[in-house]
Amino acid sequence: MVSESIEIRSPRDLVQALAKAKKIEEAFEEVLHWRGFLTIEDPETGRLLGRLVRDSETHEHLVASLIRMVEPFAPTRLEAQSAPIVIDGDDEVQFLQKLLEGEDLAYYVYSSILDALVHLDHQSVGGEHNATEMRRMLGELVSAERRHRELVSRLLSARRPS
Repeated sequence: MVSESIEIRSPRDLVQALAKAKKIEEAFEEVLHWRGFLTIEDPETGRLLGRLVRDSETHEHLVASLIRMVEPFAPTRLEAQSAPIVIDGDDEVQFLQKLLEGEDLAYYVYSSILDALVHLDHQSVGGEHNATEMRRMLGELVSAERRHRELVSRLLSARRPS
């Protein structure tokens, strides 16, 4: 599913990557809320989707905070250009497979940003305090996406025909 690499060499690149992450969370929230709740009948899957929607809302706010932290150090604000996230399927298994691909994408984006932050000059993102806080927040996002991948994978495995 991940078709492009993320290179972060400057605060501007960091803002661009964070804007992409924010768009992913916004799309996830919208798709899961509408498509998921309208098509999924299984209560366990419905509870998982509810959790993912709530988490996406929280993640969106965290990413917005990260953007505000680094934006003053980026020369210009850029909007993320990315393909829309499509999470659908003819049945629950296909839907969950697409959902897992979306979770993989979110995990990849947050992990890439966290890895790149290590190599950026801390002064370029507002100093050591900002860099430390950003690493902490990104670490939370990476951990949350890892949990989401595990939850969706487990549910998908249980739903696949033997």
